[in-house]
Order: sequence, then structure tokens, then C-alpha cells
Amino acid sequence: MQAGGGLARRIARWTIIVFLIFGLIVFAVEWTFKQQVSQITDQINYHLDQQNRLQKMGEDYRSTVSNFRAYLAYDREDFLTAARTDRDQFRSELNDYRTQLSHSTTMTEQLDGLVRQSEEYFSYFPTIQQMKQEGNQTEIERLSQTTSALVKTVNGEMEQLIAAERNEVTLLMQKSQHLNSLVLFIPLVFIALGLIAALLLIRYLRELIVKPVIQMESAVRHISQGEHVRLDHRVNEDEIGSLMDGINHMSDQLQERHQELEKTLQHMAEQHDELEAQNEEILVQQHEQEVILAKLTDRERQLQLINSYQEKLTGFTTMSEFLESSLRALLQATHHDALMLVIQSEQEASVFHTIHAIGWPGHTEPSHRTGLFGPALQVMEEKRPIIRSRVLSGEERGIHLGYERADDHYYPLCDDHMRVIGFLLLTTYGSAAVQIHDKMLTEGLVNQFGMAYQAQLAGEERLKQSIRLEELNAELEVEKLMIRQQRDTIQEIIDSLHEGLVLCDQEGTVSFSNEQVSRVLPDLRTGASIMALGDYLDTHSVHAENLSAQIQQAIQGMENDWKTQFSLRGRDGSIYYLELYINTITGADMKEYYLLVFRDRTEEEQADQMKNEFVSIVSHELRTPLASILGFVEILLHREVKPEKSRKYMETIHREANRLSNLISDFLDLQRMESGKQNYTRVPFDLRPIVHDVARQWDGKQEHQIQIMLPEDPCFVDADTDRITQVMHNLISNAIKYSPGQPQIDVRIVDGGTDWIAEVQDYGLGIPDEAKDKMFGKFYRVDNSDRRQIGGTGLGLAIVREIVRDLGGDVYFDSRLGEGSTFAVRLPKFNISQLDNKVVIIEDDDNLSGLIRATFEEQQYDILSLTTAEAAILSLEQSEKPPLLCIVDIQLSGSRSGWDFISILKNREESRHVPVIVSSALDQPGDFAEKPNEKYLQKPFTVERMKELGIALIQKGTHTTDVVIAGHNEQVIQSALKKNGLQAVHMKVNEDFISVDLLGEED
Repeated sequence: MQAGGGLARRIARWTIIVFLIFGLIVFAVEWTFKQQVSQITDQINYHLDQQNRLQKMGEDYRSTVSNFRAYLAYDREDFLTAARTDRDQFRSELNDYRTQLSHSTTMTEQLDGLVRQSEEYFSYFPTIQQMKQEGNQTEIERLSQTTSALVKTVNGEMEQLIAAERNEVTLLMQKSQHLNSLVLFIPLVFIALGLIAALLLIRYLRELIVKPVIQMESAVRHISQGEHVRLDHRVNEDEIGSLMDGINHMSDQLQERHQELEKTLQHMAEQHDELEAQNEEILVQQHEQEVILAKLTDRERQLQLINSYQEKLTGFTTMSEFLESSLRALLQATHHDALMLVIQSEQEASVFHTIHAIGWPGHTEPSHRTGLFGPALQVMEEKRPIIRSRVLSGEERGIHLGYERADDHYYPLCDDHMRVIGFLLLTTYGSAAVQIHDKMLTEGLVNQFGMAYQAQLAGEERLKQSIRLEELNAELEVEKLMIRQQRDTIQEIIDSLHEGLVLCDQEGTVSFSNEQVSRVLPDLRTGASIMALGDYLDTHSVHAENLSAQIQQAIQGMENDWKTQFSLRGRDGSIYYLELYINTITGADMKEYYLLVFRDRTEEEQADQMKNEFVSIVSHELRTPLASILGFVEILLHREVKPEKSRKYMETIHREANRLSNLISDFLDLQRMESGKQNYTRVPFDLRPIVHDVARQWDGKQEHQIQIMLPEDPCFVDADTDRITQVMHNLISNAIKYSPGQPQIDVRIVDGGTDWIAEVQDYGLGIPDEAKDKMFGKFYRVDNSDRRQIGGTGLGLAIVREIVRDLGGDVYFDSRLGEGSTFAVRLPKFNISQLDNKVVIIEDDDNLSGLIRATFEEQQYDILSLTTAEAAILSLEQSEKPPLLCIVDIQLSGSRSGWDFISILKNREESRHVPVIVSSALDQPGDFAEKPNEKYLQKPFTVERMKELGIALIQKGTHTTDVVIAGHNEQVIQSALKKNGLQAVHMKVNEDFISVDLLGEED
């Protein structure tokens, strides 16, 4: 060996240098891209956070404005408190945001403007609140123009800030996508560089080893054929150079000897022994050359294995594939029999993982252990290869049990910072002598594996980062979706506003309109001219002129605080009352836009008309009877009147007073119904008697004859008898009033399947088509000459509709002008339940009824729950068999009590034996006054006690106690029974109730 080093060392040195340079390039590029990705991600998160803060500030500001406006509209202190809270929250968030962006001069100026405008708006709060308390609505409306402009300006500024942050996020995302595309391209560059390095290495090995070997093989072949060959002198003095010099020397010697042979050919006979000796020497040299050639061939095969091993160090997507392929190639290249890769844990330095093993018995799966000792610990501490020999036992001796010893070669593995991260254990069975050359080759190959292992780890980390980037992209897509949803939500909110909105630019081109505008102005579309809108308004407006010119002047800035009111006729002929005002706003492009706001005043106009009608009707309907009453009372007070005239005057006063009382009752009834305070006492009843009685009362009034047509069978409904009576009175009264000259009125009940329909038909004036959809409105009366002399407030049909709908029914009419009208009330039929062999619970308290029901259902009894005595009596009369047991509350809703049901039950032969449990005490405090929604109920025993008592009464059969009543006062119970038509023949007092045997009719 010369000072320059041997062939193997130079190959190893240049290979290490090439792969170190390649690894450094990979690490530098990877680190650079990782830093850029991290910076972009941080910037995206920062701007998204700023965008969320701006959106939260905008929501607080809009909430402040909404709550303050709600306070002005409804005069509720909770809205004012909420507005102040939202205002303080907005100020705090704006100051924090402003402090954070103090380094940006442009943003600071914009935020200062936002602070000034918002504080200017907030400064109006005390003034407007004082005006609200003073009732100065005119001044409030004047200031609302200024505050509305400030609100729109602040909202515009907030939108600009949000748009700026959104643009920053978009630019960063584009930069991130560009960087991702470069990251995808980088592996291709690395692969190309690796191929180039491999080609250069192959070329270097070909020039260094293969080409000289081929030259030497050709020279030896020519020499063996007796030719003289001279090889070129090799610059590098290595093993191949020495071999070439030997071949040249051998060729020169052969040439010299050949010449000597030619000179001594005539002396061959004399020198035969010397020639044979020389031939033998030549054969020895040829044998030596053959050994050298065999070694060169073996080295070439080893170089091919090394080349194959190096090719398998790159190009794998997963770590498991990389380890399996590269480590098997390493075993083949180094001629070892088994291999184990152990890596130190990144989390715990004392834990080591066996991540891959080949040729070791029992190491097919990855495992881990805590702590190292012996050579494994030594190689980690000293960072140098270690070789140990050991005696084999067990499975390691092989199937033929032929191996006795093994050599373990420990090689450290280092990371980029030369820190030991693990070791590679190579084992050879048979204890062959380790040559120094093979050891150096193995160290080089292990070092190559270490660098490839680090590169594979970096690749997997890069893959994880790519997956994370994809996840971030997915999250951004979700954020985009949420933003789109927020945009759609805002659009829905705008479309749900009662005001119509139209946005146009300075040229008058419409860029936005909501649904409210399209309902009134169906031809208005985005991109249309606002002048076309003005022309449409001029064409269809009622009592308004030159709206188009007014709008044009307002847009061109010729009028400030412009506002107008007008009415518009829709396509269906309806009149819409609108108020139009224009606000100037600044868009995101810093251009001025004009927002036309159409406020629908139709309901306000209709309310004013209704108020005027109410004042007119009330003033007429109240003053007329009052004038009559006052006039006749004045006559009676100041004049002497004959007795017959005095009586006539008193009758007139009484009639007008009743008329006045009925009018006031109608007002009060309608007010209670609309406020939901009207109480109904719903009981099942036959509709026929009520319809018949009301019709008979009106028969002959104002010379009208009532024709009544009723079914033969009962018409049971569940309703309030008093209110149904009021409904029939109103319908028949209207029929008589609006059929002058037509004396017949038809009243009938019709079977409507699941409903009973009560109809009132007249043959009078009828109803015009344009008035049919207003017939059930308050104070509405058809205005024509035929009806002006007919009195009334217009409340009767409104009261009828409220009553019928509250009772679960419906009211409708059919009318032809000049032929008469038919008004119909539809009520659901009441289905009568059967009491046959059931436990009947008559209780109007739903909670207690459900509790008793659940108690007896556990015993597998059929249960029937009823809430009124009327329903129970009907069911008793319609049942074929009596019930098993009756649990009756005495005080029930409706006109009849529990005693009425018990009396009827006990006076019927087939049901006299049925036991009854009275679940209400008989006495109540003397100072207690019942109210419609408050009754005195005393139930002293528990439900469990009631269950035991009920089961005992059922199981005793027909010879049982008639009635069981809670309490201990026999006199009170006897008096209550007698008062309700029942007579007790025997009483038995128990611990918490009294059993009573009643006297039947047959007794």
C-alpha cells in the first residue's frame, strides 16, 4: 500500500463523499421547505384569527344597534341593557385589535376612523334615550337618518377590514399551493441526482477496475499464446497497478527467455534439464495468474452485490419495504448470516426497539426492551464497531446442529449530528476469520445504510407533512364552506326583511335586490336600470307623480335626506302602500352606491283605516242608543208623561240599554279571545236542542220565519254550550238583518262525515266577490247603498270565527250576490266511549288521572278516563254492560257534578251493583269561594290505598259496598247523599274512608 491508500479505501472514500454531499443537499432542501411551510401556516392562522375577531366585532356592533332599536321600538329596559353590554364588548375588542395593529400606519388610520364613527354613533344613545323618555318621536326619527348613515359606514368599514384579512389568507393559500407543487417536484430532482451519482460511480469503477481487468485478461491471453504484450503504466499505485506491473514484468521475462531459447535452440539437447525447469517455473507463474484472476472475478461479483445493495437504499415509500429490501441486500453483500436492527426510542432514552431482524430465530415481529448491557451498550457508548465470538446453542446451531460458534459484529448507527441512535448487529455462523478488508467494506456499507435510513425517515416525515397539508387544505375547504353558508344565511336574513332593498351604482345599474322587492316589483332584475324602475313606479303608482324624476334627482345628489310615500297597484289589483328612502353607502371598491329602501306601510294603512272605521262605528253605534236613552230619560225627568207613554219610553230605554250592553259585550268578548284569555267549559252535548232553541227565539222577529231541519239521531259534539249558543245567535241575527224583504231563514244540521255542520241560509242581499275575503275581519261591513241603513259593528262574524276555531272547528260561507248567503259551522263529532267491564276514572286533573290509570293498568284492567260528568253519563247510557269500578271526582268541569253521575248509576238496575270510590271530600272551608279555574279538592288517601281498595271491591262480586267516600263525618256524608237524591241505609267507618250501602228503587 502507498501513501495514497489502497483501491478499496479510495472507493469507500469517494462513495462516502458522494453520498454525504447528496445527503447534505437533501437535508438543506428539506429544511428550507419545512421552514417556509411553517411560516406560511403561522401567517394563515394569524390572519384567520384576525378575521374571526373582526367578524365577532361586527356581530357585537350589529347586536348593539339592533338592541337599541328594539328599545326604541318596544321601550323595554332589557333591550337597552343588552345594547350597552354589546357596546362595551365592541369597544373592548376594538381597542385590543387596534393595540395589536399599532405598528401598521394604514390600519391604525382606518381603525381610528372606525373608532370615531362608532363612538359618534354611541354618543347619540343618551340623547335619543332622553327623547324617548320625553316622547319626542319626531326628533328621534330625524336623528335616525344620521345614526343609520353612521351604522352603515361602520358596517362598511368592518367589511373592508374583513375583506382585507380574507385576501391575505387567499394569497397565503396560493403561496402554499405553489410551495406544495414544488415539494412534489423535489423528489424527482433527488431521484435524478441519485441516478447521476450512481452513473458517475459506475463510470468511476469501470475506469478504475473493470477496464484494467479486461486489459489484463487480454494481455494474459496473448501472453499465454506466446505473444509479447506491454500494458500501459497505471498512474495510481494500487493493487491493480501492481498486478499490471507484474504482468508487464512477466511479459518482459517471457520475451527475454524466448530470445534466450532462440539463441540456445542449437544447444537444446545439451540444456534439456534447464528448459524443463524453466517450463515448470512458467506453469507456476500461470497458476499464480489464474489465482489472481479468480480473486478479481470474486471482487467483481462483490462489487456487483454492493452496487445492487446501493440501488436498494432509495426509492421506497414505506419504512418496512425499505428495511426488508436494503437489509437483505446488505446481508448478501457482506456475506453474513443474520441481522438485527435496534433503534433507540425518541421518547425514552432507556428504551430500545428491535425494528427489523433477518435470520434470527424468534424475531419475526418488532419488539422493545429497556436497557442495554455488554457489547450492545459498549457500541452505543464508544461509537465504534465491536466484534464478539460466542458459543451457539438451541435453534442457532441449525437444523443439522452443525454450527458450534458465531461471530457478532456490532456497528453503530448515527444521525445527521453524529449522535448514536442505535446499532446494527450482523452475525456469521461458523466463526470464519474476518479479513481487515472485509471489515472496512462492511463498515462502509453500514454507514451507507445509516444515511439511507435517515433519508427514509426524512421522507416519511415529509410524507406526514404532506398529509398534514392535505388535512389543512381540507380544513380550509370546510372554512370556505362555512363562509359560503354564512353568506347564504346573510342572504336569507336580507330576504326575510320586511323592507325591500335595491342597490345601484352612480350610473343607476341595479346590482342587488331582495325577495321583498320582487314581490312588489316582479320585473326588477340585477343589471337593470334604476330609471326603468322609476318608469314602472310612475306607471303603476296611485296618487303619485314623477317618481322617476325624484329618484334620479336623489341619486345625483340634488336632494338630501330624500324620502317619499306612495301607493302602488300590484298585478293582482291589490294596493300596496310604500315608503321609499335612499341611503348612500361605500362599497368594497371604494365607490359610492345607493341603497333604495322600500318599506311596506300597507298594514299600517290598513290599521289606520280599521282604527278610523272603529271610531266611526263606535261613535255611531254607541251614540245612537245613548242619544235615545238620554232623550227619553230627559223627557221623563222634566215633563209630565202619561203612564202609557211613560211605560213605552221605559221599554225603549230598556231596549237601547240592552243594545248598548250587547255592543260592549261584543267588544270585550273579541278582546278576550284575541288575547287568549277566553275560558271555555267543554262538555259533550247534543247540538240539536241548542240550534232548535236559538232558532225558536228568532222565529217571527222582523217578520222572518225560521225553517228548522234537524236529524232524527243525536248530534253529539264536545264544545262550550254557551259559546255555541252565542255563535248561532250571531249567525241567525246576521241572516235576518241582511235579508230584508225575504222572510224565510233556513237553519239545519248536516252530517259531514267526521263532523256535524250547522248551516244558516238566507235569501237576501248576498255578498259581493270583492268583499268575501274580508267578511271575518273586525269592523268590516260591506259598503253599498243596500246596506247603509243596516246597523251593526262588524264584530259578529269575527267573534264567530274566533269561538269556532278555539273549539277546534271551522266556519265558512257560500254566497251569491242578490240570491243570499249560507254560513256553516263545522264541529268534530264526539265519539262516545263504552264502559263495558272497565275501570272508569272520572277526573278533570290530568296528572292525577294518569297516576290512577297507571296504577290500575299494572293489574291488567281495561281503563277508561273521562273528564266530565256529561261524558260519563252519555257513555253510561250508550253502554251495553256496566263498568267494573268507578272512581269519581265530585267537583268536575261542566254544569254537572260527580254526584249526578253516581245518582244515575245507582238508579239503573243493571249498574246498581257497581262499586264507586269518591276521590273528593264532601266538605270544604266555609270561607272558600270557587273560581272558574280554581276548585277545592281534598283527597286524603294515597293512590296505593285506592288501588288496594278498588281491587278488593272488584273481587268481592256483586254483593259489595255501593260507595266508598273519603272522610269521617257521617252526618256530612248523609246530608250530601240526601241532597243528591241518594239514601244511605248503612255506613261503616274505616281508618280513612266510609263505606256506604245505598237504598235502591226496588227497596
